[in-house]
Amino acid sequence: MGAALFISYGSLVPLNFHPVGWAEAVSRVAAPSFWDFRIRSKSDWAANFLILVPTAYFARGFFRTRMSFLGGFGAGLVALLACSSLSSLIEFAQIFFPPRVPSSSDLLAQVLGAGCGIGLHGCVGGRLEQWMRSFRSESRWERVARYGLVAYMWAFSLYQLMPLDLTLSPGDLFRKWRAGRIHMVPFRFAYDSAAEALYQFATDMALWAPVCVLFLLGSRMSKTTAVLSTVALSALLEGLQLLVLSRTTDTTDIVAAAAAAVAVALLWRPRQTSAAWGRGSRDSLLAVLGLVGFVVWCLVVVCVFWYPFNFTQNGMEISARLREFFRVPLVTYFYRSEIMGLTEILRRLLWFAPLGVFAFAMVSPLNRWGVGRLKWLILIPLLAAVAFGVELAQVALPGKVADATDALLGTLGAVMGSWGASRFVPLLLEQRLERKP
Repeated sequence: MGAALFISYGSLVPLNFHPVGWAEAVSRVAAPSFWDFRIRSKSDWAANFLILVPTAYFARGFFRTRMSFLGGFGAGLVALLACSSLSSLIEFAQIFFPPRVPSSSDLLAQVLGAGCGIGLHGCVGGRLEQWMRSFRSESRWERVARYGLVAYMWAFSLYQLMPLDLTLSPGDLFRKWRAGRIHMVPFRFAYDSAAEALYQFATDMALWAPVCVLFLLGSRMSKTTAVLSTVALSALLEGLQLLVLSRTTDTTDIVAAAAAAVAVALLWRPRQTSAAWGRGSRDSLLAVLGLVGFVVWCLVVVCVFWYPFNFTQNGMEISARLREFFRVPLVTYFYRSEIMGLTEILRRLLWFAPLGVFAFAMVSPLNRWGVGRLKWLILIPLLAAVAFGVELAQVALPGKVADATDALLGTLGAVMGSWGASRFVPLLLEQRLERKP
């Protein structure tokens, strides 16, 4: 249901409703121009194909489980009917929301994507569920880390390969190289400034660091093996990205992954500690470290999103930008390409996630005081205040786009960080107390 609502909203932004008579709307759908199945943009077609793959996959699983009398074929048929109906309603609704343009090509791509998702569940759904259940024989810590690694790499790989305008044509690859989108030598990509280059490199490191961490947590491999595995995954993804026409292939990303993995390996310590630490001392130390980390990371976020700190004092400009702050959610992403939109969303989530981790550590003593449930009543308003404060200040920064959507994404990223910490930190502390020297 959540996926369906998200797809519907994303297909109708910027929510510019324009009344159209029912007869005129039906005539537009019945017109021969609507039933033109030619593919005008490979990237748009691929995006429409992919948008319903996960929805249909989980829809078949839902109907297969909740309505077992349907059987596998029946569940797939009902899921396909539901997804096709959803796509048809969305395409018809786009008539009333210009500049969105309904298209039979988009509808066909979505239905084919739904069929692919249903077929994927039929082929690998049962085996994947069985494989996931096999993790139960491992320790709880390793099982959670392994789940995290699988989910993270699926999402990250999809992001790296979007919009999936793939090619195997040597001619296309040559044109991509001639257009300057293939850089086999690291640090050859031309950025506008050193600060932008540093920001991009730091972002790439932050994206790959969790992979090495999850390798170390979810298995008993050595640090060297974890580093090499992380670099190998990065090289594999970069190689696959070479086949995506609209993406830039840059070996600097592999260097960033290697740097992140080495940094994680150097900072990594075995999961063991002395029994001298009691629960109270442990929670107090965690709270102090969380407070320090929270303050430091707030400064990092401010530096990232307020650079170059060229604040204006023009009251009229600030007032105009402030009125635009509460524009329709996600409308600014509508006018960007799929890659730029996904990249900006991922960066916003990524930069604020550590803030949530540190905030969770900061309020950890509440568990010992018997009021652990209050921590979310403290965390969510605190994280939202920081995210909205950082974004609101951008109304006084020319060249920045201050948007409530970005503030909400920052809040979501921070809350996701706190939620992840709520799952991993207790496991980490339990493991440490179990493995006494």
